[in-house]
Amino acid sequence: MTQSASGRRFRRLLLLGMDGLDPKLLDELMGQGRLPNFRRLAEQGTYARLATSNPSESPVAWAGIATGADAGQHGIFDFIVRRPGTYLPDLSLMQPNPRNVTGAREKMYLPTRQAEAFWSHTSRAGIPTSVVRWPGAFPPEPVHGHLLCGLGTPDLAGRMGRYSFFTTDPDPKDEAKEKVTCVRWEENRARTELLGPPIKGGHAAVNLEIVRTPDGVAVRLKGGPAIDLTVRRWSAWVPVTFKLGFLRKQTGLVKFYLDAVEPALRLFATPVQVNPAHPAFPISHPDAFAAELADRIGPFYTQGMPEDTHAVTDGRIGPDAFLDQCAEAVSYTHLRAHETPEHLVCRLLLE
Repeated sequence: MTQSASGRRFRRLLLLGMDGLDPKLLDELMGQGRLPNFRRLAEQGTYARLATSNPSESPVAWAGIATGADAGQHGIFDFIVRRPGTYLPDLSLMQPNPRNVTGAREKMYLPTRQAEAFWSHTSRAGIPTSVVRWPGAFPPEPVHGHLLCGLGTPDLAGRMGRYSFFTTDPDPKDEAKEKVTCVRWEENRARTELLGPPIKGGHAAVNLEIVRTPDGVAVRLKGGPAIDLTVRRWSAWVPVTFKLGFLRKQTGLVKFYLDAVEPALRLFATPVQVNPAHPAFPISHPDAFAAELADRIGPFYTQGMPEDTHAVTDGRIGPDAFLDQCAEAVSYTHLRAHETPEHLVCRLLLE
């Protein structure tokens, strides 16, 4: 039983967090009548400003909210952290397990937060608890309910999200050339590769064929059907399978965005997402929860931050394409009958 500031008592509590929500802007928009729901919450409940974390970085703040501890206790000081024994930086929200020599999927990543989150306490008390896309909750922790990882969940290549960009422009002038693959038309076809999971000596890859058509291009990943792409439109999710060695493989999901065919091909591919139907490593608790969600709502972004701001700032996609991606990442449809509260919350935030 939870009691609000007004004295009303409730059996359930929903904690909703919005990263980077500026209080000055919120006050201004509420005063203009542009945020009526926030205004109603402020008037009917308790509305007050809180001090942020020190330092005021997103991963530090989210870890503080989750644990009630400061950075010196939970160990998250920034997006990056100094690697022990050197001055080289590592990501603070994701730590590969160097001792996982057998490649066990359950042991691929280590916890990065050093203090217990509130959902560990509620779970020990037997309180049903659902945690959906909480930043810094990767790898997934056992809870008395369901947990789906958010910011910190890597793409299939083991990175925080690195897109691919294919172009016939022989000299793309920008600062992110490492993400660019230059291709060449041979009549109406261009052949290249899409990189995937890390393997010894580099990354696994799958052959990618790009074919010019009257309306745009078609892309075909080895072993899969041809996917027709129209200029300035996102594709549906495209499954891709990478061979890792003898009898070993991993599946992922990718979306394509065809920005232009002429005068130069400009084809964008999202970071290859962990396939929630068959996760290469755990991204939820229970482990099968991600697959259950995929069965109910279809494929969805699993990368910790799906909205690709770097693609916009690097000039790979325009603002309209970025906004379309944002809309897909957070949109939802009508509710479905016979669902548990956990499924309902996850669908509202994922569909």
